[in-house]
Amino acid sequence: MPSRLNVRRRSFCTVATFAVTAAALLAPAANAATGPRVSTMIAGKTGILAGPVAAQAHAFVVPVGSAKRRCQVAAGTPLAAFKSTGLVFHMKDFGHCSMKTTDSAGLFVDRINNTSNSGTSGWSFKVNNRAGTAGAADPSGPFGSGQMLSGDKVLWFWCVFDANWACQRTLEVVVQPTSTPRESLSISVRAYDDFGSWIPAKFTKVTLGSLSATTGIAGTVTIAAPAKAGRYPVRATDALKGGIRPPAFPGSVLVG
Repeated sequence: MPSRLNVRRRSFCTVATFAVTAAALLAPAANAATGPRVSTMIAGKTGILAGPVAAQAHAFVVPVGSAKRRCQVAAGTPLAAFKSTGLVFHMKDFGHCSMKTTDSAGLFVDRINNTSNSGTSGWSFKVNNRAGTAGAADPSGPFGSGQMLSGDKVLWFWCVFDANWACQRTLEVVVQPTSTPRESLSISVRAYDDFGSWIPAKFTKVTLGSLSATTGIAGTVTIAAPAKAGRYPVRATDALKGGIRPPAFPGSVLVG
């Protein structure tokens, strides 16, 4: 999870100190907050690993290190959202986590499934297209200004730092919510930097139903809506050879 803390270190930690699965997580503390309902997606090097999953970002207790120290992760944090995906993850503790959520701010995801951070590449997260500035388990929230809110979108993805220590841009697909059958739809794709600023995403493949098209310099395509009524996903993926931009959260259009 390359954060601003990791940028200052100029490298990723590659030593995993423990593994967690959904089944291994301990029950949340009795007085833990329920947490907001958010959507979470995990994108690996070559595509989506999990999600999007819509679930409440509950507080939970996790065993840490060889001594299996019990550590509390606060509700409404990106790590609490990650738990809902059920993927295996390894972590490093840069602090000394405990049953106080304030002690868990230094928890750091350095492996998901079988892919570990390496060199200047590794796991990072964004909330609503903006890179977190605090740790994934920091109880102050991803930007230090409060926990996430219901409806937020959390993207965990494989980050490749550039020369300025920024991750590659991530994608968002924008489409009108409703359509009539066979209507021509203008679909836009945006490419966001770490700070939440976007530019048109050229060379992305957009898929709606059985049709697909690739965006040009304006970051848009025109695709006919399906002839049959129903709700259809709209997907956007990097169409560049060797492209590393993670897939967008799927949009959708209701045809009727």
